[in-house]
Amino acid sequence: MEHDVLGDSYIDNLVRLGLLRARDLTGLAYQQYEGLKSDLQFKEMIRRDESACGAGGLEFEYRVIEVTAFGQQFCEACVVGKTPRHEATSPAASRT
Repeated sequence: MEHDVLGDSYIDNLVRLGLLRARDLTGLAYQQYEGLKSDLQFKEMIRRDESACGAGGLEFEYRVIEVTAFGQQFCEACVVGKTPRHEATSPAASRT
């Protein structure tokens, strides 16, 4: 992302447009973040961002972002040569 500081705004706008759905995680889904939190590159990024923001400047939000049916239609119609990531890796997509 070219302007990564605007990432939250980008996602919020796509949710408002109905292209994405964001929801809170429950139960076992939190475990999916454990591998990321132990990754050395991730730790370095956090250390760099904390030094830029000051102590207590970062807050984690554990959420899932999904492409909606409308978002999938939008990608197919308006984003040439691109499909939503979940479609590209789904078993149904490989049967065609």
